[in-house]
Amino acid sequence: MSSIWKTVPRALMIASLLASPQVGLASGQMVMDLVTNNSFLKLSGLVLETSKMKQLYEATGGQPLWVQHGRLTELGQALPAVLKTADRHGLNPRDYWTPLLESLFQQPGGNTWISLELAATEALLHYATDLHAGRLEPTLIDDDIKFTKKTLEISRLAEILQKNGQALAVNLDSLAPQEKMYSELRKHLMQLRQYQSINAIPELVAPDKNLSPGDRHPIIPKLKQKLRLLGYEITDISDLYDGDLEMAIMFYQTDNGLPFGSTLLPKGNFWRHIGVGIGQRLKQIELSMEKLRWLPNRLESRHVFTNLAFQRFRLMENGQPVLQMRTINGQPHRRTPTMRDRITTVEFNPTWTVPYSIALKDKLPLIQQDINYLYRARLTVFDSNTWQPMDPYLIDWRNVTEKNMNFYLQQDAGPQNALGLFKFHLTNPWAIYYHDTSDPHLFQESNRELSSGCIRLERPMELAKYLLASDPKWSSESQIRAVLAKSQSSSFTSQIKVSVKQPIPIYTLYLTAEVTPEGGLGFTADGYGQDARLLRMLNARPAKGAGAGDSSITGQLTVRGTPGRGQAVAKVTAIRCDRSRRFACDDAINFDLNKATTLPAGSYIVGFENSLHAGWVQVSGGGSTTLDLVQVSLPAGAQAGSNIKVFRDLSHKTEQRKFLWAIYNLGRHPMGLATYDFGDLYSATSNKRDIMSRISADYCVSNANSLKGLSKEGRDTCAVILNAKNFTQLAGNYEFKTDSSVIEKFVTAPGDWIRIQHKRHLVSTPLEAQDFISVFPGAYRAMADGQKSSSAFTAGQVQENY
Repeated sequence: MSSIWKTVPRALMIASLLASPQVGLASGQMVMDLVTNNSFLKLSGLVLETSKMKQLYEATGGQPLWVQHGRLTELGQALPAVLKTADRHGLNPRDYWTPLLESLFQQPGGNTWISLELAATEALLHYATDLHAGRLEPTLIDDDIKFTKKTLEISRLAEILQKNGQALAVNLDSLAPQEKMYSELRKHLMQLRQYQSINAIPELVAPDKNLSPGDRHPIIPKLKQKLRLLGYEITDISDLYDGDLEMAIMFYQTDNGLPFGSTLLPKGNFWRHIGVGIGQRLKQIELSMEKLRWLPNRLESRHVFTNLAFQRFRLMENGQPVLQMRTINGQPHRRTPTMRDRITTVEFNPTWTVPYSIALKDKLPLIQQDINYLYRARLTVFDSNTWQPMDPYLIDWRNVTEKNMNFYLQQDAGPQNALGLFKFHLTNPWAIYYHDTSDPHLFQESNRELSSGCIRLERPMELAKYLLASDPKWSSESQIRAVLAKSQSSSFTSQIKVSVKQPIPIYTLYLTAEVTPEGGLGFTADGYGQDARLLRMLNARPAKGAGAGDSSITGQLTVRGTPGRGQAVAKVTAIRCDRSRRFACDDAINFDLNKATTLPAGSYIVGFENSLHAGWVQVSGGGSTTLDLVQVSLPAGAQAGSNIKVFRDLSHKTEQRKFLWAIYNLGRHPMGLATYDFGDLYSATSNKRDIMSRISADYCVSNANSLKGLSKEGRDTCAVILNAKNFTQLAGNYEFKTDSSVIEKFVTAPGDWIRIQHKRHLVSTPLEAQDFISVFPGAYRAMADGQKSSSAFTAGQVQENY
C-alpha cells in the first residue's frame, strides 16, 4: 500500500526519507518534523490535526510510539485490541479501528510505517478524548445543556503510554469516569450484551387478563426469566405468580419510577415498560454513559446529584446517599438545564419574582381574564425601571404585549407562595434553583416533569437541616419551624437568608438509564427528547430528501481550480434538487476538482470547502457544465499574523442569501461541518463527526398537520419553515451575527424548539500569510490569531441564479 499523504511543502521530504536506508535512525526526527511543521496532515480522506500529536510526541521523548525498526512496539501490539473493544465503554469501535488502520497494521515493516505511526496516534487521541470527555461538544446537542466539553490532558495520556504497554487497555480505562454510577452502567451494558448475543432475554407480550399474586399463566415463566436476568432475585421459574415474583415486581417498579401495584393490568405501565426490547435498553445505557463523561472524572466527596429523567435527588457523601427524595422538574418545553452549580444560601419564606417568560405566557392571560387573579394569587406589580409598586388598575391589561410589558410580578412570601417555605440559591444566570412547593400532592405523580424549569423538592426541610447543621441557630427542625412560625405571625411575612458555610456542588443530568445506590438497574422515558437528539448527532446521518426524480439521463459537471494548501478536503459537493418542490433533493455527491464527473441531469446546489455557488447549477442531459473557482490571496489586514482563519462572511447579504436559499430548498445545511481543535466549523471528514446533520426541517414537515402540542416558539419556528414562499422568508429563524456566527432556531423531537449558535464556517484550515484559497465567488473574512477584528474581502463577481 502506498503512502497517501498531502502535506505541503513536506511531501518531498517524506518521499526521500521513506527511500532512505537510515529510516530507523531518522524515524523520530521525521515524526517530529511532520507534526511540528504542518498544522494538518491528510491521509486517504482523514484530516489529522497535529497540535496534540506534537504535544504527545514531545511528552513521550519524540520517538515513534507504535512501530520502530520495522516492527510493532509493545504499545503497537496492544493498540488494536483496545480500539476493537471500544464498545466496552459504549463507544463504536468503527470510529477508531478503521479499514485504513487495519490495513496499515498488516504491514508494519513496509514503507507505510510513517502512515501507520501517525494514523495510529490519531486513532489513540480520538479514542482517549471520546472516552474521557465524550464524543460531542455538549452545548451543541441542546440549548438546555450547559456543560462544555472537557479537555484531555496530553501529559496524562503520555504517562499512560510510558507504562507497561501490555496493560494499555486497563491504563486507558483510567481516563473514563471513575464514579460508581458509570462503572455499574458499564457492568450492566456488558452483561446485557452477553445475554443478547445468546438470545437469553425473552420477548414479552402482555396477556389479555389481569395477573395477581396466586395466579398461574404461561407468560409468567418468561417474565420471571427476564427479571432474573435483569438482576432481580427469582428462584422458581414456574408459571405461578408467587411471593418472589411479587417482590421482584415491586423492586422493578421502584427502580424504574413506575407506580406500584401487585396486580398487573394488560394495558398497564408495567407491561409497556418491561416489554421494551433489549436493543433500546442497551442504547439508553450507552447514551447515559456518554452523558456521564461530561462530568469531572471524580465528583466531590460531598455533592448533590439530581437525575432529571427519573426526577430523583440524591445527596452523596463518600459514594453513599445520605438524603434521597423525589423532585419535580421542568416540563419538556421548559426543561431544567443540565449543569454543574453549587448551593450557597438557604432562604426561608421566599418571595417569588415571576420569570418574564412565565409572566407573559402563563400569568398575563389569567390577569386579562380577571384582574382579581392578582389579589387571589398575592401578586404585586412592580415597574421594571424604578422597581416601585404599580397600581394594577391603571394598566390597560388587554393591550399588554411582549413588546410593551415594562413591569414584573412578584408573589408575596408565605405558605401559598409557589416556592413554598424554602428556597435553595444556586449561582447560575438562568434563575434555576431548588425550592419547596405549595402543591406537594404532585410528588405522587409518576411523571413529574411539571415545573417551569426550577427543581421542587419533596422534603426541603431535611436538606435545610443538613446544609445548616454546623450553625447552632439552625441545627434542628424545631428551631427552623419556630423561626418560620414567628416570621409568618404578622400580615407581613419576612424573608430570612442564611449562607451555607461550605457551599455544596450540585449536578443535574438527564439519564434515562441508571443504577440506583441499592444496585437496581432502571430505565425511564426520554421525555425531554435529549437521548433522541444526542443519538441523531452521534449517528451523523443527513436527513433524507424526497428525491429529485429520474436519474437515467446524465450530463457532466466540472469544477476547475487549484486548492489552497490549507484546503484539506478539496472536494466538490453537488446536490440535485427538484426546483418545483421543496425538500425534494438527492443525497450529496462528492468529487474531485478538474475532473469531468457524470451526474444525473437536473438542477444542483454546488459547494467547495464550505464556499457555495450563488444559485442553481444546471446539468443538461448529454451536456457539459463547467464552473471556475476564484483563487485569492489573503487580505493585507490578516497577513500580519499567523494561523489565519478564512470564513464565509455571513454578516454580508450575499452569503446570507446563499445560506437561506440552500436551506429553503434542502430543508437542511448543504455541507457537513465538524468542530476542530483550531476552533470554528470546518468540513466533516471520515474521522470528524458532522454536527449539522441533526438540524433539518424534518419535524415540522412530518408533523405539519399536528403542531398543537408544540410550544409557541416551536409553532412559530415551524410556521416560518412551512409557510415560506421564497428563501428570504426563512430569515426569521436565523440571526446573523457581526462576527459571522449564526444563531439558528429549529424544532426537533419531541416537538421542542431549540436555539443553537453556530461558529464561523471556515473555507480552509488555518493558513499563513503567503497562502491562498480557492472558493466560489462571494464574501469572506480573514482573521489571524490574536487579532481583535477580521478583514473583509470579496472573491470574484457573484452572479446569482436563484
